[in-house]
Amino acid sequence: MAPPSKELTNKEITAIKGISKLFDDKKYSKGLKECNAILKNHPDNPDASCFKSLILYNLEQQYEARENAIKTTKALPTNSMAWHTLGYIYKLDKNYLDATTAFKNASKFNKESSQILKELAPLQLYSRDLEGLKETYATLLKLQPSHKPHWTGLVTTYQLMGQTKSALSVFERYLDTLEEKDLVGVKKTEALLYRVMLNFELEEYDQALDILVKNEKSIIDKLWATSKHGEILLKKGELSAAEDKFKDLLKLNQDDLNVHKKLWESKNIKSLDNLSDEQISTLDLLYKELSSLYPKSLLIQKIPLLFLKDKQQFREHAVLYTKSFLSKGIPSLFNNLKCLYNNKDKVEILSQLFLDQLKSLKEKQQLLGSDEKESPSTVLWCLYYLAQHFDRINDYSTSLSYINQAIEHTPTCLDLYVVKAKLYKHQGDLQKAYEEYDRARNLDLADRYLNTKCALYALRNNDPDTAEAIFSLIKDETQTLLFNIQEFQCIWYERELGKTYLRAGDNARAIKLFNFVDKNHLEYLEDQMDFHNHINKKLTMRSYIEFLRWEDQVYQNKPYIATGKAHVKAYLNHQNKPEVMAPLKKVPAIKKPAPKPSQLEPKKDPNTGLTIPEDDDLNGKKFLVKQVNLMDSAQLILDNLLKNTDDIEIYSLACQVNTLQKKYLLVLKSLVKIKSINENSPYYYENLVNLMIKISEDQEVSAIVKAAVEKQAGFSSDAESILANNQTYLEKLGGNVTAQHRFVVGKIIAKLSPSSLDKASELILNVQDEKSWKQCADNLQSLSLVSSELTSKYREKLHEQFPIANYFQPKVEN
Repeated sequence: MAPPSKELTNKEITAIKGISKLFDDKKYSKGLKECNAILKNHPDNPDASCFKSLILYNLEQQYEARENAIKTTKALPTNSMAWHTLGYIYKLDKNYLDATTAFKNASKFNKESSQILKELAPLQLYSRDLEGLKETYATLLKLQPSHKPHWTGLVTTYQLMGQTKSALSVFERYLDTLEEKDLVGVKKTEALLYRVMLNFELEEYDQALDILVKNEKSIIDKLWATSKHGEILLKKGELSAAEDKFKDLLKLNQDDLNVHKKLWESKNIKSLDNLSDEQISTLDLLYKELSSLYPKSLLIQKIPLLFLKDKQQFREHAVLYTKSFLSKGIPSLFNNLKCLYNNKDKVEILSQLFLDQLKSLKEKQQLLGSDEKESPSTVLWCLYYLAQHFDRINDYSTSLSYINQAIEHTPTCLDLYVVKAKLYKHQGDLQKAYEEYDRARNLDLADRYLNTKCALYALRNNDPDTAEAIFSLIKDETQTLLFNIQEFQCIWYERELGKTYLRAGDNARAIKLFNFVDKNHLEYLEDQMDFHNHINKKLTMRSYIEFLRWEDQVYQNKPYIATGKAHVKAYLNHQNKPEVMAPLKKVPAIKKPAPKPSQLEPKKDPNTGLTIPEDDDLNGKKFLVKQVNLMDSAQLILDNLLKNTDDIEIYSLACQVNTLQKKYLLVLKSLVKIKSINENSPYYYENLVNLMIKISEDQEVSAIVKAAVEKQAGFSSDAESILANNQTYLEKLGGNVTAQHRFVVGKIIAKLSPSSLDKASELILNVQDEKSWKQCADNLQSLSLVSSELTSKYREKLHEQFPIANYFQPKVEN
């Protein structure tokens, strides 16, 4: 134990106060010198030691600052200031877990400090430690009962915990502490509507309705209040009154689909699926009334197409709806009607309708049911729609025929080349898809959307150099491309560039790029750290709760899920080493323009003015080396993906990762989930058999685990039992057998019984009903891990099925 330090002299006490001023004035070097002078005589002085840690951190000596702060907590384990400083440094490092622990210790040794608790609360909210957060705000209220943010913080914490009754109780007590002048205007509106929100979640509809009715004139947010009023009436079963409220909302915005859905509910119709004749008649009358009131609303014109079943009625309404789109040349017609393509009868009617429209335009220059002469461009937009229509129903030759007619009609219309690019993309010819999109881009080089979309098509064509050349036209020329896309969190480019390298077998570089996307989403959460304390000072609690609930779903958005799947596949490919099916283009379609003199100068960070360092890890290998266990890294990505999802592919990836790590019970858990979603999924059977093969090879697997897996499967894990079950599996599926099911069973046979390649080949090469070239591309790569002979035959068969798809062309030098 160190001997007790001598008491500070008056001169030294003054010196410490001077250090504080030097720190505030950012005179760090002089402050560090003063700290060292005091610590020489008083090595355990907490003030000097803590200031030294903070000064070192600001001198960009983060490691030394952290070590000094840790050393101080070890020397003074009961000193609140030492723990507070360590927590602050951890927070700056974005090490929020250790920062939370340090702040808790600081509070433990200084229970009267509200500042420590204020810094602890956002960290607990970030990690969703709601029990701890509740205790923090309760303590803060005892220390500062008149401080408004502590009340609102405790209320929102209770609501996030699902303890809405407690939230309402605390909120009412909070309102009692406010003076009348504190509840006027917007603040009064927010307080009233937040209380309505709590009452609604507690199903106390009468109380919520009473607040809305009594305070109708003083509530400023009329839109939210009217919408909630209507929802409450629906819950109470007062459908006629609810209908009036939602019709009032339509006066403000006739094209709000959510209001229309609530209006259907007021007619006792939950959805437009499986409607009775009576319900169709009710909706028909409703929308005829709305059409007369709001004749310009496109949504009101469109909705009858969703519920009308009578073919003649549907056709007549479709003629009326599509007329203005064709006459005015509105390109979005197909996108508006795309939702109808899950109904075969309606697709047939639309197909015949537009063929009839085209015939009428060519013969009479008129649309059906109209006496007006149309301009020549109307023919163009009819051809434009038909091309997309036949593409949607997988009649690619007809779709190409119509788009070529449209281009011949008006070769300067760039929308036609965009659609033609999509047609080639859907058929797998990514080279021609890029070329067509580049034609569209060259018709309007100033269009940023066309430039960025063309760069996307170049990336999908495995041509990153061309994508960079296009992107360089619109990026900041004073910055590097990689810095630019990171700075602006350009997720689509990071994802697609990563996928390009993944297809080319450069897994390290792909993982590095996918990590940028993961980092972006982490920043979305971290950027709100200082926002929490600020928002609690306001009374906009409805928006705050909605924001926090959005944060809880931040990893459930489509861009992250698409990137996360590719990220995990990159880790698996790095481990398994499948054959590379799509190498990078050796010669870019567009060469990067020669750099201007200003571009040769060192690149500067616009935020700091400092020179951007050169990336010394372009291939991502150094980044990969830093990750100790690649499968653990893949599991971290899966942990985010598996939150509230029913995506079978994600669970399949979890099976593969956990099988490699020999976490067999976790694999079994994922298999049970896949089976609950779709028991006929080929992913289920494939991963189940792979698990059984793995446990049969693993000499260390416990008998209990093996028995649990075999019980789930219903057959033994030896090769003979698996092979015998394959035929039973296909017979059980009956008419539900798809090309993917046959592929999975064939691959299992090839893996377990190389002597039965003929049988495996018969199943795998039966691809007549296969519609997705992308799924086949994944199959081709996975098959390369089993049999090179079968891979070659499968490629040839797929080339017959998808003749223009680049993936399945005979191998030639690029």
